[in-house]
Amino acid sequence: MAELNYEEDVVVGKNLDDEWIRQPGLYAYWSIKYAEALARKDRVWLDKKVLIAELYKKVKSDAEADGKKITDKGIESEIRSTLEYREVSSKLIDAEEEVNKLDAVKWAMEQKKKSLENLSRDDSVGYHMPNDYSDTRTNTDMAIERKNKQSVEQDIQVRKNLKINRTGINGVS
Repeated sequence: MAELNYEEDVVVGKNLDDEWIRQPGLYAYWSIKYAEALARKDRVWLDKKVLIAELYKKVKSDAEADGKKITDKGIESEIRSTLEYREVSSKLIDAEEEVNKLDAVKWAMEQKKKSLENLSRDDSVGYHMPNDYSDTRTNTDMAIERKNKQSVEQDIQVRKNLKINRTGINGVS
């Protein structure tokens, strides 16, 4: 099983425009990887079933040829003790592990989408989907500018409400 390099794809980057543009493609990529892993797992499962059937016939016919009586439990025990059975079982476990990891990646991509949606709705972040791509500032830069402007406006409003006496000592300004 190849190592899955998904870490970068499930993290929300600072440039939300790029993240929104990349998200559908990433989701499709990881969904396809998941579907391929499921198919591999199903093929290994089928290989295991076929192997069990072949080994069952062989063990039973060998026992009968030797004049021995063998129960189904005995046959199953003989099958599980073969190297081929252990190898295919190991492959199936690996395939199931890959499917489970890819399922987790798919869910992480869903979480990323929800995060992008929430960040897009959250006015405090200052992100708004652009109408065009002519503005070269990053969303982070725009959010900082917006926060600074809000801060200055709030500061001015607070000072107006304080009605500070701007005259100096003894009324001299």
